[in-house]
Amino acid sequence: MNTQQNNMNPPIIQKLIDIFSKFPTIGPRTAGRFVFYMIKLDQEEFNQFIETLKDLKNILKTVLFALILLKKPKKKNFVQFAAIIPEIKICFVL
Repeated sequence: MNTQQNNMNPPIIQKLIDIFSKFPTIGPRTAGRFVFYMIKLDQEEFNQFIETLKDLKNILKTVLFALILLKKPKKKNFVQFAAIIPEIKICFVL
């Protein structure tokens, strides 16, 4: 990371740049562009972005739970389980 760039940004901006820089193929310059783009978003767009990230995380938790159930059934003859996630069109059935 460029220490001169680090000194130019307020700590909260630099923290976000550091977070985005952890994404594959994203360096500090591109990460900075992401941060400043997000700053320019109006409140409604920003809230939509945050809510979409939360929704994605919740969907992934459901999918992971379904995959765990698929791999470790507790009974030989168990009731069918379905995790239907319409947003990404995934359905698991045991």
